[in-house]
Amino acid sequence: YGEAIYSTPLGDNWGLRLAVRGSKMFGGWYRNAAGSQNYPTLDVAKGFVSTNHVAAPSAADQPQERELIGRATLKYDGGTGLTATLKASGSWNDTIGNGWNYSAVRCPTGATALNPAYKCDGGFKIYQNNFPVDIAQATPFARSNGDLYNTYKSWQVTGTVNYDMENVTLNSVTNYNWNNNKFGCDCDFLGGGVWATENASYHAFSQELRAQTKFDAPVNVMFGGLYQKTKRTFFQAVLFANLENSAAPTGMRYVAYAKDSATDGETWSAYGQLMWKIAPTIEATAGARYTHETKKSFFTQPYVNPALTGIFRPQSAAANGTLTGDQTFNDWSPDVTISWKPTTDVMLYGAYKTAYKSGGFSNSAINSSLVTVNPSADLAFNPEKGRGFEAGIKTTLFDRQLRANLTLYSYKYTDLQIDFFNAQVFAYVTYNAGAARSKGAELELEYAPRGVPGLTLRGTLNYNRARYINFIAPCWSGQSIAAGCSLKVNGIERQDLSGTPTSAAPEWTATAGVSYETDIGSNLKIG
Repeated sequence: YGEAIYSTPLGDNWGLRLAVRGSKMFGGWYRNAAGSQNYPTLDVAKGFVSTNHVAAPSAADQPQERELIGRATLKYDGGTGLTATLKASGSWNDTIGNGWNYSAVRCPTGATALNPAYKCDGGFKIYQNNFPVDIAQATPFARSNGDLYNTYKSWQVTGTVNYDMENVTLNSVTNYNWNNNKFGCDCDFLGGGVWATENASYHAFSQELRAQTKFDAPVNVMFGGLYQKTKRTFFQAVLFANLENSAAPTGMRYVAYAKDSATDGETWSAYGQLMWKIAPTIEATAGARYTHETKKSFFTQPYVNPALTGIFRPQSAAANGTLTGDQTFNDWSPDVTISWKPTTDVMLYGAYKTAYKSGGFSNSAINSSLVTVNPSADLAFNPEKGRGFEAGIKTTLFDRQLRANLTLYSYKYTDLQIDFFNAQVFAYVTYNAGAARSKGAELELEYAPRGVPGLTLRGTLNYNRARYINFIAPCWSGQSIAAGCSLKVNGIERQDLSGTPTSAAPEWTATAGVSYETDIGSNLKIG
């Protein structure tokens, strides 16, 4: 790990700052226990003639992460209230696959149901095999030597202009950003092997304008607007079921099915906020944001192995070979906050807040041949919304050596966006379901004793009780009526998870950290 920073003035009004950071992990946290694996394929174009391929084990220690980040900043200050900043940054990150933490830790029989050789004993143990080399060389976005990988690249340019006048500050932020993620993964716990490659990109242009008053008066206002144009593209090739097709188009010989999808988005947003100093120690703010979005999408499976067209609908199908979405969303999101500072080191506040999470289109879904009625509807989902209250206290104590903050909150979320695999129609689906409530408390502490300059102790403790208020959910594969799969919605089995904890929401979490830095010489620090 290393980083370097260089700063210099460029005349009286300009300044330049360059920064770069790089890191390389030797080994990793997870041990790969896989051995070489045979992967025989059956050629559908030649009467299912069998050919054997060998998948060597992936690296013994993973993820072996490598990362490089750079940023250049050019700043202008004319000394008359006009300042401008131009920032350009880029990043690159590479790991051995995106399944380096696929560790089975809990199974009823002590082994995975799909492969008894894969034990569920945790211990940071994984079973990962490379692509067979000959298959990798014939598959798009696979590395020619068969290695698993995940590579993320991004860059962005942001221009900020501020004009500070006597009673008004004007602000402009212009941004363009791009990112791309490619991977080749061993995506399963199967003895037979499931591999996939992916190439997904996203780029966006945005322009925001804002004005804020600063009159010597109890009331001031802030208002502004945002425009954004986005595009997401997605391609994925999946290899499984031991199939090949020597008559397939270039790059598709060993692919079971491939996906191609894109979404173009456009957003207009306007917002405003009123700030009212009710008394010297009491302040209230109230605001709202209006958002208008449009999204146009398509999804198709340009290639499907002929043996699988009964499950995966190919692009060449007579109907629904290409699924499309044309969506429009509108939202109002208000918020109100009131704060009281009885002393300069203590602030109490209460707030009502609302939130909006955009709807969209599942670019990584599956167009299943088993869905015959309006399959495009299965790929589209609506916005998720939240609203609720929070209150808290923020303090700096013991002559500003200790910062202690406590927050209490309660939020309700509606039209939850749920991702799941619908085994009955063999399709990945994002859909809106029910509502949930999350309430709890957060404690944050930071202590920097003056007696030990450079030492900082940090800690957090969070309690969160998140429960579904109402949620008619998909059943898991093989779930019985006795286990809760007792409902039917439009002829499809469902279970009622109302009152149960939401997924990925632990009740208790805590963090702790310590940092120390000190000068060694006049121009060098160590920490």
